[in-house]
Amino acid sequence: MNDSNGSPKDSGSPNDSKGAPEGSGRMIPVWFFIGLLLLCYGAIILTTAILEYSRPSAVALSQYHPGLWGGMVLILLGGGYTAAFWPGRGRRP
Repeated sequence: MNDSNGSPKDSGSPNDSKGAPEGSGRMIPVWFFIGLLLLCYGAIILTTAILEYSRPSAVALSQYHPGLWGGMVLILLGGGYTAAFWPGRGRRP
């Protein structure tokens, strides 16, 4: 098809690789990076909770050590997201 100027119209197909560098057909999912962030935050929180385990603060419910639980939950979630969305796995759109 031609546009009003007579030049061929671009099809606008999302599969066109115009301007893309060679070999960049795969994108890394954002969920992989979210998993890495959750892992990092979980490790930081768990480390500080372990270092402060022997001297709990005067905050309400501190005897339950929420930093330990929160750090472990974040590490589990981050590990799950990172493993599930690891780049180069068999997922192909």
